[in-house]
Amino acid sequence: MHRVLFLALGLLTVPLAGCAQVDAPDPADYDIVWDQPPEDRQAGQAIDMSWTVNGPESEIDHTAVHWANESVPDPASPADYGNTSGAVEPAEIPGTFQTDVTLDEPGTYYFIAHAIVDETHLWSEEVMVEVSEGDPVGVGIDVTIDEHTQEAVPGEDIEFEWSLSGAPGEANRTHIAWGPNSAPENPQPGDYENRSGTIENATIPGSYEATFNVTEPGVYHARAHALYDGSHYWSDEVTFEVTGDEHDVDIQGIAMGYEPNELTVQPGDTITWTNTDGLVHTVTFEDERLGDSGDIPSGESYNVTIPHDMEPGTYAYECDHHGTMTAEITVEARD
Repeated sequence: MHRVLFLALGLLTVPLAGCAQVDAPDPADYDIVWDQPPEDRQAGQAIDMSWTVNGPESEIDHTAVHWANESVPDPASPADYGNTSGAVEPAEIPGTFQTDVTLDEPGTYYFIAHAIVDETHLWSEEVMVEVSEGDPVGVGIDVTIDEHTQEAVPGEDIEFEWSLSGAPGEANRTHIAWGPNSAPENPQPGDYENRSGTIENATIPGSYEATFNVTEPGVYHARAHALYDGSHYWSDEVTFEVTGDEHDVDIQGIAMGYEPNELTVQPGDTITWTNTDGLVHTVTFEDERLGDSGDIPSGESYNVTIPHDMEPGTYAYECDHHGTMTAEITVEARD
């Protein structure tokens, strides 16, 4: 009996041990270096920098820039520096990352790029930066959005045209910053979630274009941005809306069912069901992604926006209270 039990346990442990063998990144195969190290600036000017994490293709836990007022000869963790910028968690490697920091107080600062690979800390060379009061920043520039798409359907191209004007010269970079949330009058680069159409070493005066698309319906906010002579310049904020077609379905009761009974839609479209019957009904899809309305009282409505990544096909639904009330929608790929 004991021998049979031992053999059975041995057979169970063989496949389990095999499944547990997962190759983890070896920190010894990775290194982190400055691609563009931070440089001396005046107080109030942006300190632009980028760094590269080299190594086999993998996903590491964390990379960022950290800085402090004092040098840290042998850091044990990012907390030894106290300040962080440009954090990416997790990060795809190999990769180059970028951030900028604006310091308002003159002084000496120490910057280091950092990464965590399999719970091991990797550090770049520490760089000392002097932030001085300096002379007043020279003539600034104007950033203006000239034209932009105001309405689009999910996946359709959204186009922006903007211009930089002022003293002839060159901006470090310019782009369109956009996202679902409005930003304050004097935003920071991180206040918007996305950047599109980035141009490095942009000529002033000059006109620029960006094209991108958005898959999720909603109202979005955007500004054109430029980094010039160490300072951030922004256009006024504009908005654009991403929306699909609107479809209406009447819930007419046990005898009449849903009208229309069959409906063709595309991702991003919104369907609204209105209960025009005197009884309570539901809109309950077999596919959980399209949801369950719960009880819809007489005169009330329920709506669903078709997810942008919904697979083309036919999706059935019914009333939970009246099984004879059935209908379907057909999702087609957006043109």
